[in-house]
Amino acid sequence: MRFVALMIGLMVMLFNSSQSIAQGLIYSTYEDYQQKRGTEFDEYSGMFWGATSVIALKFKSNGATIKIRPAKTWGFEYKGQLFRICAKDGIPVMLLSTGKICYYENGFPYIDLLKDGNTEGKFYVGTYCYVSASLASEVMQIPIHNFIRSKKIKELIVANPIFAPLFTCLDTKSYISDSEGRECVYNFQKGFAKPGTITTIGLKNMGATSNP
Repeated sequence: MRFVALMIGLMVMLFNSSQSIAQGLIYSTYEDYQQKRGTEFDEYSGMFWGATSVIALKFKSNGATIKIRPAKTWGFEYKGQLFRICAKDGIPVMLLSTGKICYYENGFPYIDLLKDGNTEGKFYVGTYCYVSASLASEVMQIPIHNFIRSKKIKELIVANPIFAPLFTCLDTKSYISDSEGRECVYNFQKGFAKPGTITTIGLKNMGATSNP
């Protein structure tokens, strides 16, 4: 009996050691995020992408592949960081600052960093900077040349005049990369708590590239 008990204990230990530790949760809605109710995954494993946007994101869970459609996903948490989905690009963007406005940057460089320790900051789809009025609202691109504002950004400013100083700052930049976006956002967020992600996560300034 003692031998049987030892064997059962050993099998349980081997089974538990073979199970992957969940690294994150995928959320379909903001309400799911609030309730921490989502699909567990062990690792991000890549994407399928079309001519202008991402078609699907891939994750691993206990050896199986999970494919999610960005259009049907609010976001996900990965190794302690929150990523939203920008519907326009179909890409994950990582939350870097909250306060009067939510500020994000292209998520692929941060996923590379969290997954492999890659600090090069390269991305192939989307742009540098993104914003939303709140965590529950739509994520929007900040165009590289902000003075060429999208209709949605114009509507955002009309609906939220408090955001005008942020975009006035961005208008002074001839080219908006991550460093310019951070500078304007941090000045705008003065008086609010600012997560240290930007300065502590270890990512170099980002750079777009056309070759995946």
